[in-house]
Amino acid sequence: MSILMVVTLLMSLSLVGSAKTTENWNDIVKAANKEGKVVVYSTTSRIMAAAEAFEQKTGIKVEAHRLSETELIERVYREARAGIKSVDLVLIEDFPSMKELLVAPGYLVNYIPPSARKAVPETMHNPLVFAHVSRVIGYNSEKYKTAPFESIWDLTTPQWKGKVM
Repeated sequence: MSILMVVTLLMSLSLVGSAKTTENWNDIVKAANKEGKVVVYSTTSRIMAAAEAFEQKTGIKVEAHRLSETELIERVYREARAGIKSVDLVLIEDFPSMKELLVAPGYLVNYIPPSARKAVPETMHNPLVFAHVSRVIGYNSEKYKTAPFESIWDLTTPQWKGKVM
């Protein structure tokens, strides 16, 4: 996920609390400054750099928290159940858990900035998907002439114990 994507999302976030649907940047900054800060829970370490860049660009304070997937889901879940509304933006990779545990019961609300409605394919609107992460598994081609496994699940067998990094 690039810092630009995070910054773009953070910039769009300030519209959430505004009754207006316009994207006049000056109005957005004014409304965000009235609220005091933007609170972000994220699973990426890049959130700190993105928050700093956003603050420098806009003057809007960002309180960023980097959490593991489990910590983030549990924190949002517990805060919502307790009636605490402290987070403005959640950036998470565990889509199924987030959708089932946080969106379905109404703890998180999907928000798509007007400027993103046309730019982001409709199939990625609910919830808003702004990045895809590819995971690649490699192996030593000097040791194995062909792929030494057929499925990622093969790596959970005793044969691979202690060999997967």
